[in-house]
Amino acid sequence: MDIGTLTVLFFVAAFFDAVTVMVIRQGNQQSSPVIFRALVAISIGFTLAFVFAAFVPGGDALAAVAITLSLAVLFASVAANDIRALLTCTVAVEAVWRGSLDQPTGEAVTLRYPAFSYSYQGRTYCVRSVQSVSKRHARRMAEAGTCTIYLNPNHPATFITRKTVGLITLTELALAVAALANEKAAMASPPPQTGTGGPPEPLTLTDSLPRRVSAAGLLGLGYTHDGIHVPRTATAPPGPQRGGCPMSLAIASAGRRRAARPGTAPRHRLVAPLALSIALVMALVLGTTGCSDLGAFDEDAVARQAEDYYAAKYGEHAAVTDVWEDRSYSLFAYYSLKRAFCTMADGSCVLVDFEKGPLGDTRQEAEITAAYEKRFRSAVVEGKRLLQDAGYTVSLVLINGYDLTEKGFFTGCISPYDWDNSEGSGNRSGSFFYTRYTGDERFFEEEAARITIRTPQITFEIAGADAAYANGFPTGVPDVPGWTHPIDAMCRELLPLTAGNPQTKVRVYQEGFYEIATDDNGESGLLGELSPFDHTRDVGDWLIVDWIGLGHGVYLTPDEHGVRLHPDDVTLEETAATYTFDDLVEKSNLTNNDVRAHDPAVFETYELAPAEGMFAALPASVQDKGWFSIRIAYDNTDPEAGLADLGVTPGALTPSLYSVEENPAVEDFPDEPELVIGWMRETTLANGYQHRRGTLYRDEPIRLVRL
Repeated sequence: MDIGTLTVLFFVAAFFDAVTVMVIRQGNQQSSPVIFRALVAISIGFTLAFVFAAFVPGGDALAAVAITLSLAVLFASVAANDIRALLTCTVAVEAVWRGSLDQPTGEAVTLRYPAFSYSYQGRTYCVRSVQSVSKRHARRMAEAGTCTIYLNPNHPATFITRKTVGLITLTELALAVAALANEKAAMASPPPQTGTGGPPEPLTLTDSLPRRVSAAGLLGLGYTHDGIHVPRTATAPPGPQRGGCPMSLAIASAGRRRAARPGTAPRHRLVAPLALSIALVMALVLGTTGCSDLGAFDEDAVARQAEDYYAAKYGEHAAVTDVWEDRSYSLFAYYSLKRAFCTMADGSCVLVDFEKGPLGDTRQEAEITAAYEKRFRSAVVEGKRLLQDAGYTVSLVLINGYDLTEKGFFTGCISPYDWDNSEGSGNRSGSFFYTRYTGDERFFEEEAARITIRTPQITFEIAGADAAYANGFPTGVPDVPGWTHPIDAMCRELLPLTAGNPQTKVRVYQEGFYEIATDDNGESGLLGELSPFDHTRDVGDWLIVDWIGLGHGVYLTPDEHGVRLHPDDVTLEETAATYTFDDLVEKSNLTNNDVRAHDPAVFETYELAPAEGMFAALPASVQDKGWFSIRIAYDNTDPEAGLADLGVTPGALTPSLYSVEENPAVEDFPDEPELVIGWMRETTLANGYQHRRGTLYRDEPIRLVRL
C-alpha cells in the first residue's frame, strides 16, 4: 500500500477513534446504544485495518476484511436504529404541530426534530420526535397543523412521525448486505497463481478479492491492465513470469521501479491529493463533532454559589456532592448550555446559571406543585360555576386528562428539567423553584415571572345555547358563542400564575361527544378551542367550529385560531377538467395509496377559492404567511352532490372528494408523480360525512375532484 493511501487510512482510523473517546468521556453512550456500539466496532475495524496495512507483511487482505466489515457494521447499525424505532412506536395518535427544534451538526447541516403536543391515556405531552425530518417535510407539517404520530406505549413521550421503512433505511440495509456479501466472496476467492520460474509476487489486497469487485481498486491501491486489476505492490503485469537468476530479476525490478508504471504517479505528485485528504478528514471531524466547550467553567465557584443560595433560602448549610453541566446533544458531541445541576447532601438539586447565578432548587418540588394544582383547580371550578350560572349544563371537566377530584395533573409540568449526574446512575428530572414557599399567596406573584408551565389543557363538555347541534356538527354558529365568556373569565383568573402570559389551552365539546371525539381524533362534537399560542387577545384566540355549506355536498370550517369565516368568504365552483381520470391514474399517487374504488362515471372537478378581499379581514399573522388551515367535509348523499341523477348509490366512503396539486418535488426527483392526491380519511364524522384537513392559500385555489 502506498504512502498516500496509508495516510488517508490513518486519518480515517484516527477520526473514529477520537469520536469514540469523546463520546465515552462525555457520557453520551446511552443516548443511542445501537449507534454507540456500532461506533466502537467501526473504530476498532479501521484501526486494525491501518495496523494490518502498515505493519503486517502481506496484510492488505486483512485490511480489506476489516474495512469491509466496518462499512457493513456502519450501514447495518444505522438501519437497525431506524427499524428499532419503527417496532417500538406502534400507537397512532393525532398530534398538533408546535414547531421544530433545530440542532446544527456542525456549521453546514441542521437536523430538524418536529415538536408536537398530544394526549395519551389522559395525559398531555409536548415533546419532540426521535426522528429528524427534512426542511420540506417540516414545512408541510407546519402548514397542515396536525398529523398522525406513532408513540411508544411504554414510553409515551417517545414518538416518530413516519411509520414506514424509508428509502434511506432500505439503502443502508442493501449496502450492509452488499458489503457482507463482498466480504464472503473475498474470503472464498483463492489467491491467483503467479506462474513458475520466478519469485512469487507479494500477497496484496486484491489477491483475496474477486476480480470484478476490488477493494484495492476502490481505495486507489493499484491500476488496471487488460481489464484485470494490478496492485501497486506488484512488480509486473499479471501473467506467467519468466525464470531468471536472482541478480537479473533484481536489476529488472529496479529498472521497473524507476520507470513510470501505468496508473502510478510519482511520489511528489501525491502531496496535493494527500493534503486534500487530510483537509477533508479534518473538515469532517469539525463538522460532525464540533468544538465542544464542556468543562469550561469554574466548578468550585458554581458549587459555592449553590451552597450560598441554599443557606440563604433555607437557613441551613448543605454541601454540594455532585455537579453536572447541562448540555445539548449534537451528533456525537455535547455543547454546554452554560448552567449546571448541583446535587446537595440532602438529595435535592440546585440549578446554577453560569451568568445569572442560581435559578432554583427542587427541595419544595412536591409541596409547590401541589399548591399550584390547588390554585389552578380553584380557578377551573370557578369557571365551571360561571358556565352553570350562564345556563349551561357542564357534564365533564378535565385538567390534563385528570378529573377535578384527582391530584397529580401538574406533576413534571412546572419548570421541568432533565439531567444526569457524574456517577452515571441515570437520568433525573425535577421542577425548580427560586422563591421559598411558606403558604403565602405572595409566592405566586414572586415566582410567576420565573416559572414555565407546560401548556395545561382543560376540557369541558357542555349543553345549552350554541352547544346543541345535530350529530355534533355545528352550523350557523354566532360570531361569539355564549359559552366563550365564562371560559375567558376563568382564564383571566389564571394569568397571574404566569406573569400575565396566557398558557392555558381549553377544548369545549358538545355534551356526549368527548368520548366520540377521542375515538375519531377530536373531530365530532368539538365546539371550539382556545389556544394561547401566537395570541392576539389577553387569554388567547378562539377557534370556533362553524361548518359552512358551499354546495355540491361540500362543507368547510376554519382550523386556525383567530380565523372566522362566513358563507360569502369562500366559493366552490364547478370547472372544466384540466386533467382526466386516466391522467390521475397515470401521473399521480391515486391508485398507490387510496383503498377506495374509483368510478370514472362520476368524475367532476371543482375549485375552492377565497373571496376577493377576504384575507384582508384576517389576523395579521395569517395575512403575512398568506394561508390558513381548514377542514373540509363531504356529504355524498346530499341532493346537491348530484349522484342520484347519475344513478349512483353512494356508500360511506365512495364516491369521494380528492384534492389535486402539482408536485414540486418533480424538479428534483423526476421519478416522483407529477400530481399529488389528497383524500378524505377512512373514518367519517358522527353524521357520516367524509372529512379531511387542508390549507387555503390567498392566491391559489384548491382543486377538487369527485371520483
